Amino acid sequence: MEQRQKVVDYLSRQRWIDAESGIFARGSQEVPFDENGNVAPSNRILPKTLSADADPITAIFFDYHRTERGYHPRDLSPMGE
Repeated sequence: MEQRQKVVDYLSRQRWIDAESGIFARGSQEVPFDENGNVAPSNRILPKTLSADADPITAIFFDYHRTERGYHPRDLSPMGE
């Protein structure tokens, strides 16, 4: 429950920052945590590498967007990085 509240607090603060600046921050698909259990913001939509137990749909999406065909200049995910 504590981790859930940290996510809610983080997203609430970020929403205000976005509203006040008029620019929406990019963020990861899931809110990551560091080794101390604190929110560790990231500007990546997906990680640089997938874990071996990633579900098949995520793995296909991940692999596709790593190819030249899957790249688009307006894509929000920095898959080419």
